[in-house]
Amino acid sequence: RTQAISPHLSEMKVLFGDRLTLFHQELLRLSPRLVYNGLASALGVSQPFPKEVSFRRYNSRRRHRTDLCRNTSLVEMFKDAVSEDYVGIQ
Repeated sequence: RTQAISPHLSEMKVLFGDRLTLFHQELLRLSPRLVYNGLASALGVSQPFPKEVSFRRYNSRRRHRTDLCRNTSLVEMFKDAVSEDYVGIQ
């Protein structure tokens, strides 16, 4: 089944190639072990996470916990600090 990919995701695929790993947020909620083992494998880890590892959700509130993202001067300072990377993914 073919799915539409937004222009931004297409650009990211061109930029990052096979290093780009995408997964749906719902999959992370429903099957975190599958997602984390897949990410570990993509990074070259040879062993999956042990069975006793528990993948819990942290910071899953649906609202902002701080005002950091709303602080425009702080966001601009951050963008300047990572400008080379930021320009590459815009």
